[in-house]
Amino acid sequence: MATPIDGARLGIAFGLGAVVIPSLFFAFVIAYFSEQVKQHLNQWSKQLERISGFMLIFLGSFTSLGWIQV
Repeated sequence: MATPIDGARLGIAFGLGAVVIPSLFFAFVIAYFSEQVKQHLNQWSKQLERISGFMLIFLGSFTSLGWIQV
């Protein structure tokens, strides 16, 4: 016979299996890959900063000229 305690146990087990465990797994996987990307792109940091700055300047200019609608 099912009891409320058994239902709570099933609910907690489902919550852990469906939400918490995959979230932790993906968080660690994303952290690992982002660290790898950071290490590989470290040599390009100055060029990436310049490109980012130019993109901000162009987008700001185009927006102020009305070429890009917000």
